[in-house]
Amino acid sequence: MGDSYDWLIHDHSEFESALHNLAEELEREHWAQVREQFTQMADGVLAHMAMEEEVIYPAYADTPGLPQRPLSALSAEHKNILSELRALSSEIEGGNVRSAQTALDDLERALVNHHEREETFFLPMAGHLLQPQREEIEARLATFDAAAASRQWLL
Repeated sequence: MGDSYDWLIHDHSEFESALHNLAEELEREHWAQVREQFTQMADGVLAHMAMEEEVIYPAYADTPGLPQRPLSALSAEHKNILSELRALSSEIEGGNVRSAQTALDDLERALVNHHEREETFFLPMAGHLLQPQREEIEARLATFDAAAASRQWLL
């Protein structure tokens, strides 16, 4: 076990890349591909948020003496991301390119802002403060099953 404090930082760029690919298909009005790519991207984002909410955030919250304000803010951002995903889903189903592009832009902004806050502030801090629990948390992350999560993140 190393002493690096960035062990909780996970790569969010795959979601941002998926958003870029989705935007390209949307611009071409390839609706079947848009729906398929949206579903894959949304499933990944929802599973990722479930993993954070059920493994990382509780490990932090259950550690005495740590400030809880960051968790409230990050959870609120997750709710906003879920709302933006639902809005985009609705616009895709409606088949209006302009409305869907606007919803996609809103989702991208919410995700990028959230990822920046997590990667530059919360996850490095939590990685440092949760270092004594690292092996246990990493084991829970490795075996996490979003389908069995206590909270289902549905669109």
